[in-house]
Amino acid sequence: MNKLLAIIFLVTACGKTKPKEPHLTDIERLKAKAEFYVAHAQLDSYGWIEGCDGLLFNSLYSLGGGHADPLLARGSIPGIWYRSADHGCYPGNSASSISRDMFAGLYLWIYHHKRLDLIEDIIDYGEQHANDIGGWVMGEGDKYATNIRIEGQAMAYLMRYKFGGADHGKRKFPISRFQVKGYEDHLQMLSILLRSLIAGGITDLDLAAAKDSSQRVPRNALYSAIYHRYSDGDQTEAIKILLDESLFPSDRMPSSADRCEMYLWQREDDEDWQPCSGGKVLSGVDFLFAKAVIFNEV
Repeated sequence: MNKLLAIIFLVTACGKTKPKEPHLTDIERLKAKAEFYVAHAQLDSYGWIEGCDGLLFNSLYSLGGGHADPLLARGSIPGIWYRSADHGCYPGNSASSISRDMFAGLYLWIYHHKRLDLIEDIIDYGEQHANDIGGWVMGEGDKYATNIRIEGQAMAYLMRYKFGGADHGKRKFPISRFQVKGYEDHLQMLSILLRSLIAGGITDLDLAAAKDSSQRVPRNALYSAIYHRYSDGDQTEAIKILLDESLFPSDRMPSSADRCEMYLWQREDDEDWQPCSGGKVLSGVDFLFAKAVIFNEV
């Protein structure tokens, strides 16, 4: 990770800013495009859009209005989750059966649906499978990937408490924010969004982190949407990005002929945002999830 952004805070820190009423334009165009993308999605036999990063993206897809069911990734043992609906990525197609990235999307889905039972299962399994430094080993394979560290544990305890479950001191653990890029920045922004949803507002320090990311990657509609949701409610720029026909065409699904990356918000605005060969039809999950954040549907 790069230079520490000097953001270490408690969820209960002073300066919490409540979300603003969104200023929306071109609402009907956005809704029409979202409906088109959902109706024309190319789903697999499980009704999912992605494979071995599936739990992350199908959780976001579901929150955005897609019909995927993240619960298909739930294992037979309470607290166990898999990357894909068929539970078959590891070891052939992935170095681990689950990862922290997958839980980033799943946590948002669990919070949205207020599933106390699911978060209790995750906590119970994690506590029973802690390693010698306190990390929760949540699956098989790469121990770095499957290890939920203290930050992820704190989020789980915080959700459980919010849902009316038992309290735990770790829910107040101070969380660090860093100057990161690409997928690490995306995961950090999902964390900022989730903590702000749980707390009913964003801390001044998290707002500063969201501003930093949105200004660094100005065409990232998700970052812009999260920042403006809490700063001033002005979603003009995020909406403009989603209406950009070169990224999100309105009369067909986006494809690799438009941009190489299937989910723009996890990449820097560089060659991944440029067209490439292959002719792959994309799901529009990036559009749908950002739209949901803009409309306060998440």
